Formats: sequence, C-alpha cells, structure tokens
Amino acid sequence: MDVIDICNLAISLVGGTSIISLVDASVEAEECDRFYDVARQYCLENRAWTFASATRELAADNPAVSTEFSYSYAVPSNCLVLREVSSSSDLLTPITYQKTGNSIVTDSAAVHIKYTKDITVTSLFSPSFQIALAHKLGELIAPKITGSSTIKRTLLEESEGFIENGGSIDGMQGSPKRAFASRLLHARFSGTTRYGLGNKL
Repeated sequence: MDVIDICNLAISLVGGTSIISLVDASVEAEECDRFYDVARQYCLENRAWTFASATRELAADNPAVSTEFSYSYAVPSNCLVLREVSSSSDLLTPITYQKTGNSIVTDSAAVHIKYTKDITVTSLFSPSFQIALAHKLGELIAPKITGSSTIKRTLLEESEGFIENGGSIDGMQGSPKRAFASRLLHARFSGTTRYGLGNKL
C-alpha cells in the first residue's frame, strides 16, 4: 500500500469517496492531507514496531545543556520515541537521564539507545500497521465526512484494538527472553530490586 491506498482504505471505512491524490478538490482529500501524518505518528508512538526500531550509540556534545548532568547527547533527528537508554551496547545497563529538547543529558560517559524512527516510507510498514493506521485515520476524518460521532467512536475502538493486536504480533519477531533472563540474573546476584525480585530468585 502507498499513502493513497491507506487513505482510501480509511475513507472506505467511513463511507466516503475515494481519492486520487491528497490535493484532490474534495473533503476526503482535504481531511486525509490534514490528518495522515498525525495518525501515522500516533500509531508509531503507541507500539515498539520492529520495522521502525533502531539502535545507536550517541556521541557526546560538550558542554552539557543541563547543569545537573555531566554529558549531553544529541538525539537522532528521526527519533520519534526513546524506548531504552543504556550505558552498554547490549542495552542491559539502564542509566538515569533526562530528555531536554533534542538532547539527552546524563552523567554516563557512554550512551546507547533503542528508539522508534519516524518512518514515512509505506513500503516498510507491516500489514498490521497499515490496517491500524487506516483505522486511526478513519477515526480522525470521520466527523467532517460523515458528521457521525457513532462512527468515530467505533473506529476509535477498532484502531486501538488493531494497534494493540498488531503490535503484539509484531513484537513476537525477536528473542526477548534472553535479554530478560540476563536482567533477572543481574538482579539475583547484585541484590537489586529493580524488577521487584530482590534476593528471592
């Protein structure tokens, strides 16, 4: 699906007329043009989709932008949501930090992050994300096209369900158990209660 395909799926959900481009002289095109990116970013933000996931080691900027911390690191320009921030490349050593504008400030001399990219290329979208996006977009364009609050509420419920279910399916592509096991072992032998386990393991 390309952008227009996704928009037309959203339009079909609210009983509107299909469009050829976002500059068509129609309410449907105007509303899709207005809300497409909002819906796309909303869906990306709400789940850690694998197709939009990236890791990176950040380079320190000096001086830090905050007097409370020693180091400042610029966040990638395409970072939509920070998922994990660590001092180690395996992301198993969380650190204390704050996000200030487009920077991370911390006392750690090394910073590795996992984040969700602001993906715009539709060919990278998973099928479940495409469906979730179409339903979220349908929810947003429904009031102007249909004037029906009932359709908007229905699509709201459906879009949230598709985001949840699609994200769960997407999240199965990987091996989270090893990383979690490593954290459990760390908690066991260090005596930390970070995961609520203390020394009872």
